[in-house]
Amino acid sequence: MRRSSLAVISIVLLALMPLAGCGPTPTAAPTPTKAPAPTAAPTEAPTAAPEAAPAEGEPIKIGFFSPTTGFAAADGTSALNAAQLAVKFINEAGGVNGRPLELVYYDDAAKPDQAASIARKLIEQDKVVAGISGSYSGATRAAAPVFQEAGLPMISAYAIHPEITATGDKIFRVGTLATVQGRVGGELVGKVLGAKKVAILTIDNDFGVSLTEGFKSRAEELGVEIVLEEKYPLGETEFRPIIGKIKAAAPDVVYATAYYNEAANLVSQAKDEGLEVQIVGQEGYDSPKFIELAGEAAEGVIITTDLNRDSERPMTKRFLEEYRKEYGEEADMVGASAFDAVQVLAYAMKTAGSTDPEAIAEAIAGLKDFEDCATGPFWYYTEGREVVRPVSSQIVKDGAFHFYHEFTDKDLVTPGVAAAPEAAPAEGEPIKIGFFSPTTGFAAADGTSALNAAQLAVKFINEAGGVNGRPLELVYYDDAAKPDQAASIARKLIEQDKVVAGISGSYSGATRAAAPVFQEAGLPMISAYAIHPEITATGDKIFRVGTLATVQGRVGGELVGKVLGAKKVAILTIDNDFGVSLTEGFKSRAEELGVEIVLEEKYPLGETEFRPIIGKIKAAAPDVVYATAYYNEAANLVSQAKDEGLEVQIVGQEGYDSPKFIELAGEAAEGVIITTDLNRDSERPMTKRFLEEYRKEYGEEADMVGASAFDAVQVLAYAMKTAGSTDPEAIAEAIAGLKDFEDCATGPFWYYTEGREVVRPVSSQIVKDGAFHFYHEFTDKDLVTAK
Repeated sequence: MRRSSLAVISIVLLALMPLAGCGPTPTAAPTPTKAPAPTAAPTEAPTAAPEAAPAEGEPIKIGFFSPTTGFAAADGTSALNAAQLAVKFINEAGGVNGRPLELVYYDDAAKPDQAASIARKLIEQDKVVAGISGSYSGATRAAAPVFQEAGLPMISAYAIHPEITATGDKIFRVGTLATVQGRVGGELVGKVLGAKKVAILTIDNDFGVSLTEGFKSRAEELGVEIVLEEKYPLGETEFRPIIGKIKAAAPDVVYATAYYNEAANLVSQAKDEGLEVQIVGQEGYDSPKFIELAGEAAEGVIITTDLNRDSERPMTKRFLEEYRKEYGEEADMVGASAFDAVQVLAYAMKTAGSTDPEAIAEAIAGLKDFEDCATGPFWYYTEGREVVRPVSSQIVKDGAFHFYHEFTDKDLVTPGVAAAPEAAPAEGEPIKIGFFSPTTGFAAADGTSALNAAQLAVKFINEAGGVNGRPLELVYYDDAAKPDQAASIARKLIEQDKVVAGISGSYSGATRAAAPVFQEAGLPMISAYAIHPEITATGDKIFRVGTLATVQGRVGGELVGKVLGAKKVAILTIDNDFGVSLTEGFKSRAEELGVEIVLEEKYPLGETEFRPIIGKIKAAAPDVVYATAYYNEAANLVSQAKDEGLEVQIVGQEGYDSPKFIELAGEAAEGVIITTDLNRDSERPMTKRFLEEYRKEYGEEADMVGASAFDAVQVLAYAMKTAGSTDPEAIAEAIAGLKDFEDCATGPFWYYTEGREVVRPVSSQIVKDGAFHFYHEFTDKDLVTAK
């Protein structure tokens, strides 16, 4: 039946849902991974861009079906609501290629025969250009062949059975494939929770069986013993007999596939029966209805899901906020996935500039690093039309879902890729990599940090099997940040030590001096954190992992002009390659945003007396001071600014990014914001591992300099593995071809430009309670790409 008066129907459906019952006090759950907390901006947020004119003209019809009646009505209504919200967002922003979207909707009651009939009606009668399933796997599997036969694209929002996308080349999915989500569940149970024994409960349908299949494959790889397996039917209300078996089997964790009704009965009865064991579920639990029905018994339950409610991603936050305003309740994973299906379809039509089915399908297949989604980011699609993206886990805490852990290992979350077993330590003739940094002189703290981190990377790599079965060896010299010394070291590394490539862990002057020596010898060299533009301009063998100075400066302009909303800025520039290049980039973006530069001052490296400049700043009355500096100069500047009563936001860059800055400046560092490549509050596995292991290994906190040197080693190792060789040409080619690289502390690295500059997000951090913390991330590729 065609639905009308949808808002009224949604309200009636929600009113008819059973009232919640309260369970007993839950068992304490494991401590969740801490998610980064948002930091309030010191000044007003920027004014939003002018709104696009509402779309006009003949609408583009998209077919949509979901169950708004029957046992799955809550999920179907959530999916419909969210899809309508996506259409509203898109049409208010100008539609698709100037035309509004129209959602043509039918209720399938989660019945396969009804879904197939609806698919034919949408195609033959309603003349839709594409379809979206907001329904369960059975119904979606029935509709998919109808769309495939008609040659029209269809996207499955949250139905996760493997056979859906196997239907054909027009059928895509935005939800995580069941076997992949199951595998993530195995990783959660075996690695994150460290369980040794697990009991598995499987709802006996496509959804449950596929999830369990993926779970068992990963749990068994990790050596988790399966002490009990039980199946139960859809709609089961009595779990006490199974709970008795679980008690007898004494597992560490129960992995139970379920929808929210069954899950609520399971956890409530488990608490009633005194079963004190961690319960792990999946996206079927991901509804406010689960918590409403289970009450306190839901507390501590952990689920795998595509929706991270504590995410700081703009579209996730906007979706959650607007859904709450529009429908008066919290959104769930089902709704978020339906929202994303509409967003992906709109993206594809915009990209194709057409509603031609072939063009739409081709654009979806080619999607990369898609951010306009609630559950993303979506990194890319596989050849089998499965999306590759992070998978979240959430824990029920204080009556709501909250972030627990994120899984970003692409081997784990990519369909058809099994996580590799741990490798034996590398043996054989070592591969020599040259490394130079200043461990004496004025830059000794930075140089030591870079060396420590590079050695840590080598340790990680060698313990994991080395590179093509051979260990790495770091051949190191101290350049004291002196250009002539760096050039001499480069020649020694090449001619005497016979390294296969080099890494600079030094400043721009020294790196610029060494780069031509490596280029002339035809050997690749990577600059870790030296960010002067001329370094990579040396030639086709010279790369960088740090963000180019002019790009980081441009990001600083965006931070000051847009995020902080400043109208007037004073600029202080340290008079060297580093400072001048940063200021150049900053001014270009600040001027584009209409920020008035009320003062410009240069000062020499090693300056200790900033009071005369502070007096000029006071007289100029800026909203923000943008000051390029290393940590010594920065500490003097902010300390003296505080002493002189200069109450204005100070914005710095990566030169401040050292524990030494906070140590030297003390309380004066509080509130300072910097642009940097290192996000210390990141949940990315390699970032967390790097920060934790560096702290253990060296007894102090890591900094951006160290993280960048670590990443330079990781990129070089990746290139040699990819090339299967230490041939210089092959290494350079592999670095240039790097895509979506995650094995790094400061990434992800999306790709390299033709000029060998890395394109990746840039972070900003704020000093709060004596430490750097996440402030804002810049992911606009136009902004962060070297021009």
